[in-house]
Amino acid sequence: PLENLAMAVRETVSLAAVFENHIEVISVIERPQMMRMSNTVGRILPPHASSMGKAVTAFQRPETREKLIRSYGTPALTEFTVIDELALRNEYAQIEKRGYAEDREETIIGGRCFAAPIVRPNGIAVGAVSLSMPKMRLESPEQAEDIIRSVRQTAGVIAANLFE
Repeated sequence: PLENLAMAVRETVSLAAVFENHIEVISVIERPQMMRMSNTVGRILPPHASSMGKAVTAFQRPETREKLIRSYGTPALTEFTVIDELALRNEYAQIEKRGYAEDREETIIGGRCFAAPIVRPNGIAVGAVSLSMPKMRLESPEQAEDIIRSVRQTAGVIAANLFE
């Protein structure tokens, strides 16, 4: 499913898993463009800034959510990083409601990322799928909607393979 997504959209696709007190990248498929967003297997993701970190954190029990945030902290990574506790809680509620998360230059200036959680039947996320791209290649809201739909479908396929 990850390779299919990467080939369809021609951007970097990543997979992350949640561990006891952190969210970690476990697979990356990079596309061949000279200008691209990158990721690294083993990278620990900020639960308040990266799209995968937010997607996973939003779909946790409150005590697990707090543990993830406390373990990483909420440092400002760019001028766009949400660090206010109330604003972050509101963002998690929105992510849970719509089923996906975005990184709008919150971890790196010029980067856009879209992620969807991989959710167990009980509603708790075990990981997430993301697509990362340079902001300059995001041409329209319709393109963003298509990407979000594809990322959510990929996460759903992975969840179905894991839990059905």
